[in-house]
Amino acid sequence: MTEAPPRIRIVLVEDHFLPRFAVTTLIQETSPDARAVEDKRAELAATPSEVVLSADEVSQLREIGDNTGSMTLKGGVPDHAGEERPDRWALTPELAAAGERWGIEAERDLVAVSG
Repeated sequence: MTEAPPRIRIVLVEDHFLPRFAVTTLIQETSPDARAVEDKRAELAATPSEVVLSADEVSQLREIGDNTGSMTLKGGVPDHAGEERPDRWALTPELAAAGERWGIEAERDLVAVSG
């Protein structure tokens, strides 16, 4: 089995600060056909620093990665019922206000709408 090349994951978010760089973890695998971590590092060093994706490709990646409303979230949420749990509790007015400062509308953004 051949080893997959190292990848850098950068989250693209409109109207938010975009990172100037990303850090990836390189792991030395132990399989007989594993590449040396130095080889992986050299491959990353050769990665172009300029944007190499078209606007259409970036749009497609955003669409693929958009999981809005697809899962029940942990933390303070507007649809929590019952006692507080370590990973889920009712949304307080203070939490809702903090979210609003970042453009988060609790009823729109913090509830599962599918699956």
